[in-house]
Amino acid sequence: VDIGANVGFLTRQFCRRVGPGGKVFAFEPDPFTFEFLEFNTRSFANKQLTQCAISDNHEPALLHLNPVSGTGNSLFIKVDSSEPVSVPCISLDEFLDKAGKPAVDFVKIDVEGAELSVLRGMRQTIARLPGLQIIIEYCPKNLRGSGVDPRAVYDEIKAGGFTIQSIRDDGSTQDIERFDCLEPVLNPFGYTNLLCTRNKL
Repeated sequence: VDIGANVGFLTRQFCRRVGPGGKVFAFEPDPFTFEFLEFNTRSFANKQLTQCAISDNHEPALLHLNPVSGTGNSLFIKVDSSEPVSVPCISLDEFLDKAGKPAVDFVKIDVEGAELSVLRGMRQTIARLPGLQIIIEYCPKNLRGSGVDPRAVYDEIKAGGFTIQSIRDDGSTQDIERFDCLEPVLNPFGYTNLLCTRNKL
């Protein structure tokens, strides 16, 4: 599952990784960016693209468009841009329930400050799939800009029974045993990607 697929760079990698016997569900709310996602993944039959935001409810929301880069679009962080775009929302639990509750191995989350909403909306999925792995972008600045205490994201992940590791630039990982271990591992841009597993790799 690719939540915040943008133009599909990682979606393409996931499609190759799962092969013809697997499937990738990719979500991108921005209508303009979604067209690029469709174009960039056109050669892959093993994907299902959905133009919506993943959240903890199914109420429409306003997507604030970043004028510099579509990777900075956010449901919560207001930027100096054109008029925000109304986008549909759905929780991952609801989406997967409607899809027949498929077995999901991996979820990538990159949603510019909306991470807590995504996690809260996939609690049933986390409980249903003990082998689930998650990679989630952790950016305290974006979370605070969305009105979220960064600790709430850490606590939500731990409540799911996950071990947390920070992924370094070289691909190696560092154990995050306490919340206060997160600040030292942030990169110069103020974020890190967290690998969340039930059993340490």
